[in-house]
Formats: sequence, C-alpha cells, structure tokens
Amino acid sequence: MKYKNEQGVCPKCGSYHLEYEAVRLEGEMCYFPYTCNDCGQEGEEWYSMEFTGHNIYDENGEMIEL
Repeated sequence: MKYKNEQGVCPKCGSYHLEYEAVRLEGEMCYFPYTCNDCGQEGEEWYSMEFTGHNIYDENGEMIEL
C-alpha cells in the first residue's frame, strides 16, 4: 500500500476528514494527533517551528508588531 504524505490528508485513504487533538510541543517541533473520520487511521501531523518575531502591547492595549 502506498501512503500519502500531505498536510491535512489521511495518508491511508486520502480523506480530508481528520479530527485533530490539541497541539503537542516537542523541542523545536510540534505535532497534532489525529484520527481519520472515514477509515479510522490514527496518526500525527508534524510541523517545524522557527522564531519569526514578537508582538507586544502598549499601555493602551494596542498591539505593536516588532
């Protein structure tokens, strides 16, 4: 069997009907556990994270993008 490796798609059946659990952090990566609502396949979707900047709030509560 050939599995797909595509974001938001079940690697087993190709369905877009994935039910995700809360994100889990692991070092500089994170993953979303999921279950396919069509075929029942369970798995994890992995993502890499990198620092891209800060947002801060001024004394009036307005957001400032740095």
